[in-house]
Amino acid sequence: MRLLFLETTRETYPLFVKVLVYANVYIAFCAASQVLFTQRVAGIPFSWDSVSYMFFILLSTFVQYNVQRGYIIAREHNGTERSQWVLRHRKTLLIIILLALIILLALCNNLSWTAIGVMAGAEVVSTFYYMPPFNLRRYGYVKPFLLGMVWMISCGFVPFLEAKKLNEAAWFFLASQFCFVSALGVLFDVKDAVSDFANGTRTYANTFGTSSAKLIAAVLIVLSAGLFHLAALPAHVKYTNDGLMLVSLIMAAITNDHRRSVFYYLFIDGLMLIQGLLIPVVLYMSR
Repeated sequence: MRLLFLETTRETYPLFVKVLVYANVYIAFCAASQVLFTQRVAGIPFSWDSVSYMFFILLSTFVQYNVQRGYIIAREHNGTERSQWVLRHRKTLLIIILLALIILLALCNNLSWTAIGVMAGAEVVSTFYYMPPFNLRRYGYVKPFLLGMVWMISCGFVPFLEAKKLNEAAWFFLASQFCFVSALGVLFDVKDAVSDFANGTRTYANTFGTSSAKLIAAVLIVLSAGLFHLAALPAHVKYTNDGLMLVSLIMAAITNDHRRSVFYYLFIDGLMLIQGLLIPVVLYMSR
């Protein structure tokens, strides 16, 4: 049975979906869940520092994605419902972004100078991703891995660094997460294949075809699962992650350029949210 809700090109969503997706609230929670995932895997106890960093990543992701989206819309307004919604609510979004920035500055007090430097570097790369003259997103073959690197650093590397738990097992875990997020980035390029091609950006999806892009994503997902097994984690945690990777492979298989945007924003990105919440629950229940 064809899922028309996911395949139609009509982009009309309920209000709560617009707030989650258009205002980049959902992706911010995905980032926070990935920090929680890292903290539980690393055995970092709940404390004000761990919770504040989770909140720091949530707010910084919210700010970065909204600034990026607003900047792109201002330069390349294409009349989509998302663009129209953002433009209608730009004043509200701007106020929230400014408040988030103030809170972020206060939360920096809980980070070491090393962590602040690393995060500042990641933020610079994130900004160069969309802002000229760098506009790193135009390098289509590299951009999924650039996203994977930024997410791995902010959601994985810094928590390990702050807790002084960087070891061989940690590096396998970080490499696994890099491959996983990069795979999702490759799948996202399927959604943007036509617009990327029109803008002169060559990606795996619009150069080699959707099937090739899905194959590359599948290879990265399998590689992610293999690297995760090399991390020093309980067997049931590894098997739980294997189950999620299987779901990810299924999602890759059903990805195509006819899917609605909500499929990518809620379901593909949602794999990070599921991973970030499911495995900490499994770890807690096994105590």
